[in-house]
Amino acid sequence: MIVQYDYKGEPIQTFRRTFEHRKKYTGNEPTKWEHFKDDFNQIRKHFETGRCRFYNDDERKVYVHSRKIVDHVEKYGEEPMDVCLSDVWDLSDLVSFVLKTLEHRKSPVHYNYANHMGWTDVNPWEVTMIVSEKTIEVKEMTATKDDSVKLKWVAGGFAGHCVNQRDQEWFIESNPNGARKRIRRRKDGYWYDKYNNRFVLSFEPHKFYDYNF
Repeated sequence: MIVQYDYKGEPIQTFRRTFEHRKKYTGNEPTKWEHFKDDFNQIRKHFETGRCRFYNDDERKVYVHSRKIVDHVEKYGEEPMDVCLSDVWDLSDLVSFVLKTLEHRKSPVHYNYANHMGWTDVNPWEVTMIVSEKTIEVKEMTATKDDSVKLKWVAGGFAGHCVNQRDQEWFIESNPNGARKRIRRRKDGYWYDKYNNRFVLSFEPHKFYDYNF
């Protein structure tokens, strides 16, 4: 599904159910809930903690129904009898569309961090002031590498290749003397400073250094 936006950043094409994969089945066939729960948890925190908005009642209806299924399983530890393929299809379509439009849905009021996305590196910044829904001020945080995590190197590249760089860990803390800047939301939903550096709102600060770039 290709998502397009108007000048206000609103989606021109809103959430729609995909019927292509429904031709071979009625949708009433029972199915397992494990993958259903994993799909739902991809968007749950953004709606319940991040207070992301629904674009229409159909989105809300699918989300609420899916939450009832997951809550039932988590509470009673048993698979509800009414989980069927149509539930999985509806949730899958919703998750796919929400993830494509997620940056437009986020409000800086409910996200405390704005991680800077470099070419392949990620650097933590914290939100210090909300000017408006489209302008915020952020401050750079301090990230100290956790040397207890041993990175493994093999021959390759210019100076070797790190095979487990995804295991790296960092101690991140607020820096009272950190650099400050103002960033603004653009039509693509992401936030940028005046030098065109891109930032992403997040619940947690994140640091990643690409040793293989």
